[in-house]
Amino acid sequence: MPLKSPILLLPLAPLVVAAAFAGCGASTGIGSIALDADASSIDALADTSSTTDTSTDTPADYSFADAASTSARAVAVGPSFACALLASGLVDCWGAIFIGNPPTPSMCGGTNSCFTTPVQMPGFSHAVAIAAGNGYICGVLEQAGAEDGSSATAVECLGDNVAGELGSNALYTAYSTTPMAVQSLYGVTAITAGGRHTCTVLGDRASASAGTVQCWGDDEFGELGNGSLGPDQCGSAGACALAPVAVENLSQVVSVAAGVEHTCALLSGGSVACWGDNSYGELGNGGFAGPDTCGTLPCAQSPVMVPNLSGVASIAAGGYHSCAVLTDRTVECWGRNDSGELGLGLATGPQSCLKGTYCATAPTPVPGLTGVVALALGNAHSCALLADRTVQCWGLAGGGELGNGNSTGPDACNGASPPAACSTSPVKVSALDHVVQLAAGSLSSCAVLSNGTVDCWGDNTLGELGDGTSEGPEQCAGAPCSTTPVLVGLGL
Repeated sequence: MPLKSPILLLPLAPLVVAAAFAGCGASTGIGSIALDADASSIDALADTSSTTDTSTDTPADYSFADAASTSARAVAVGPSFACALLASGLVDCWGAIFIGNPPTPSMCGGTNSCFTTPVQMPGFSHAVAIAAGNGYICGVLEQAGAEDGSSATAVECLGDNVAGELGSNALYTAYSTTPMAVQSLYGVTAITAGGRHTCTVLGDRASASAGTVQCWGDDEFGELGNGSLGPDQCGSAGACALAPVAVENLSQVVSVAAGVEHTCALLSGGSVACWGDNSYGELGNGGFAGPDTCGTLPCAQSPVMVPNLSGVASIAAGGYHSCAVLTDRTVECWGRNDSGELGLGLATGPQSCLKGTYCATAPTPVPGLTGVVALALGNAHSCALLADRTVQCWGLAGGGELGNGNSTGPDACNGASPPAACSTSPVKVSALDHVVQLAAGSLSSCAVLSNGTVDCWGDNTLGELGDGTSEGPEQCAGAPCSTTPVLVGLGL
């Protein structure tokens, strides 16, 4: 099976669960998992000779049908919260996520409302996929279908809606505490959420005409890919789409991955197209210019192909960077690299993009990283799921994001002032194995294990780890964190 968010895919009409986020205008983590049509099992590792296969080495005997109702099928991580899709089809979330019904949230950091243990999200049932954005969550729900009894899928979202994130064709100045139906959107096979925009793949991937994409939400930097900025205006948020719009000139799409202000799509032939902001080389087209201009910044309002990149098995997008797993299970990354998030072994460069930031404007191999079956990218860190079901991470480390037992390095990245703790090369996450899916957020990451439990690590200022506290278990630069994975209290 294949993330975005991010990434487990099945050969039969899989549905990709993607986790994305963006917080404080600076982050997006993408993780995803693809589920089969009846959501009953995770497929074993498929033949890696296919350029469109994005399967991961997940256990063939891991059956969702036999799992406890509180077992996790997938996890999605936002900038300050995380959510688990349970075997029951319900969704539990923890951290700084707001709902309109009891239980009463705790106070985290003295002033912020949060949930330090998972709480059930109202209105979500029969969910088969989830995606987490900046202050909002979307769920793909299975519904009664055609007269022949076939199933159908629709999307509902709750939370912040200042840029049309809920896709309900209406603008809310604050947020909705109950799910709103995304307008005229059915037959979803994959979903991903970025900073303040969401994209879905529609249609049966087995069909020759399959794989069109529709997006909604923020469009300030062309992240919706519809050839223009808009069609709507969302007050101070600027250009947006209050309901889904079609991505131009794009078909045969297998999966999508959304960053803060850019989006990428994996096509059935193993190539990749991207659109949106290109200030940090996020489009991977060899530069940080146009082809369009969004405000004063370079962007692409329609998809552009990533050149010299083929044989791609899966993709993931982070804050301002993207990566691809190739069919030989190596990884190539491009975009911003201030914190070593590209894993190139460099604390500077290899190029300079806008405002003196370090970047790579074309796909660049991550040295020494092999056997990769899935990726999850955060704001400034990246993680890889390996075939032995262990995890390696690289990039920003100051909040415990790498899960390697410390928040001090091993490197110092010069993209920040003063230089920030980081790792410019992959390091192993401590005491973590039997992983079947990954998701990364702003300063934290989570993993679903083969027994249906969830482990998280990184920042815990707002209860992002779901372990019942926002005061530890460690301190990273004076903030609550865990530098190693801790168990989320699902079912408590």
